[in-house]
Amino acid sequence: SVGQGPSAACHDIPDEDMTYVSTGLKAVGGIFVAFQIVAGILVILWTVLNRKNAIVKMSQPVFLVLVAFGCMILVLSIVPLFIEEEYRYQQDPITGELTYESNPTIWRADAACMAFP
Repeated sequence: SVGQGPSAACHDIPDEDMTYVSTGLKAVGGIFVAFQIVAGILVILWTVLNRKNAIVKMSQPVFLVLVAFGCMILVLSIVPLFIEEEYRYQQDPITGELTYESNPTIWRADAACMAFP
């Protein structure tokens, strides 16, 4: 930028980077989500198959299945956090000003915001 006060001018508008979470962290999060989903399914299957066992019967199989299912639902709340988008309206590539034209990919960010309070 050049100048001060009302004569200041910005001649170089840098491109904004909207990726706040690195790809590596997203991959690790995805692996953990997949692991938890698979583990939850395996625990539910094990509980259903061993529901006649005295120890499982005393531990209330329905409760064990609900806890495993709840853990799977809980870990799915991580998935919307992977979505990072740009502005709601498209940006003019020359001036950097926001236009009144809607961004066609903003629906993914809207869905992510609605899924995560």
